[in-house]
Amino acid sequence: MPLSLIVGEAWASPGALDHFVTLAYLVVVGTVALFGLYLYVQGRWTASRASYQFVMIPFVAALAAAWVLDESIGGGLIIGGAIVLAGVYVGALSGKKAPVPTDPEHEVLAIRCSTV
Repeated sequence: MPLSLIVGEAWASPGALDHFVTLAYLVVVGTVALFGLYLYVQGRWTASRASYQFVMIPFVAALAAAWVLDESIGGGLIIGGAIVLAGVYVGALSGKKAPVPTDPEHEVLAIRCSTV
């Protein structure tokens, strides 16, 4: 906005009701609700497992564009999406945990880290 002011662009606020409804939806659902859901997941999963949602964003956005905007889905999206979904399953959902060290010093550290 400062650059817009410097170059002398005209500022205008949305005048139609549908513009305000769209803006309210983006603020409430697209920001507040989704961030709340992320915090909910973060409280129940580890940070590394919860971070897999970020690799899902482009895939979900492409599917939403295909549904809402009637965009075409190519072979690259299908193959890439399958790879992403497989990676998310293996990394976040498969339930396999890293092996716990057997020596006492590392075992105490592993217990301390798992309770945080």
